[in-house]
Amino acid sequence: MASFFDSGSCQSQISLFYLVSEIYELDTNGLEDSTAIQERIGNSLKSLLEQLTDQVNKCKGDLLEIREGSFKTHPNILENLVFFVETISIVLWVCSYSDAVLRPWKSSLQKKKKKKKESSVAMPPVFTSFQDYVSGLQRLASNVI
Repeated sequence: MASFFDSGSCQSQISLFYLVSEIYELDTNGLEDSTAIQERIGNSLKSLLEQLTDQVNKCKGDLLEIREGSFKTHPNILENLVFFVETISIVLWVCSYSDAVLRPWKSSLQKKKKKKKESSVAMPPVFTSFQDYVSGLQRLASNVI
């Protein structure tokens, strides 16, 4: 259990569940007058990327080592890798949920923007934060693979 806490996976998973709560609150309250919620979501997304990057760094190294003709395993690296994969599965679920909440709002805002034919209608910051988060996850995943 100690290795689970040391891996950073526990903190990341807790942060992910708090993020679900924030997204739900945004969904319940709507985009208008939700600047504080959007800021918390943006900060959470940035923090999560940092936490996941730290977890990836703990997974680096050789799983097997050949020493004097025998194999030696490094179970701590394997454990960290398992914890990271578990966390990524939750990350993907939270991304799917967040996308399901944010996509209809973004579509609605884009339609309003087209109807008014104005380019000055600004998108709320939560969309930029989420897009940056997804891009960061893609970079992280490509570095892991």
